[in-house]
Amino acid sequence: SANPAREVAVMSSSSRIAVFSRMAEDQLYLNRACLVGYCDLNASSLRALLGIEARVEFWDLDVPGLPCGRDDGAQQQLLLPACERWDGTPPMEGELKPLQVLNLKYEQYSLILVNSHVPPSRVHLVMQRVFQLFEQFKVSRVHLLSCLHLPDAAANPIELLDDIDNRADGGAARLTETAFNGAADRLDPGLPSLDLTASPVRDAFLCCFVQFALVDRLPFTLLACVRHRAKVASVDSPSVAAFQACLADRLGLAFSLERSLNGIRFHRQPVSAGGDSGMYV
Repeated sequence: SANPAREVAVMSSSSRIAVFSRMAEDQLYLNRACLVGYCDLNASSLRALLGIEARVEFWDLDVPGLPCGRDDGAQQQLLLPACERWDGTPPMEGELKPLQVLNLKYEQYSLILVNSHVPPSRVHLVMQRVFQLFEQFKVSRVHLLSCLHLPDAAANPIELLDDIDNRADGGAARLTETAFNGAADRLDPGLPSLDLTASPVRDAFLCCFVQFALVDRLPFTLLACVRHRAKVASVDSPSVAAFQACLADRLGLAFSLERSLNGIRFHRQPVSAGGDSGMYV
């Protein structure tokens, strides 16, 4: 079985992602260690993971009750990709889908990408499917990445720069890591933790993930970059860079920051769609 603590080989021989098809099995699977990214405050977690430089397999993540695809005039609501490859940049071998799993061939990690603005009333459907897969494939290590908004500075143990929109360099980004359910595999034990009960967390995906994990007693860590502003720059380069630097240093994974920042176009959620459900951890 996979050892989550083993040293991971870095794939640096190619700047492009090579796709391998499974010959013996054509069904979605997860490796024992998973990294999760989603449409957070500014898609920083998605951008960070989409910059992976490794040999991967692409799998659609089918969720019952959540059809994906382009609007074909049907009455049912379809999920669309929030992050797409920017025209004119070298495409990665594999189309970005609204719900997707990228399995790293050699590093034994799976990237779970919720690349869509899932309505708060439907987030639980995604969680049911994801946590079913966690159990099915005996996933033993999970790290959820998130750039989130905490309006109460008292809930944050580190000093943050609030003027990210007004600085040419985007401001500084510092990470926190919070362990849940006794998770022993922290990425960096030296990072401070967040107290998510000290301030309202208006992030339906994050709240639902935490709730499912508490019920299932799934150990995981939340690697978060916290912003006190509800709206930040469309491309939060410091957060993306911080995520990638941590994962590269602690897991030995390789990333392209340039591709994450300049090769991806993020479609923000329309205001009329309703962005948060008012859920709290």
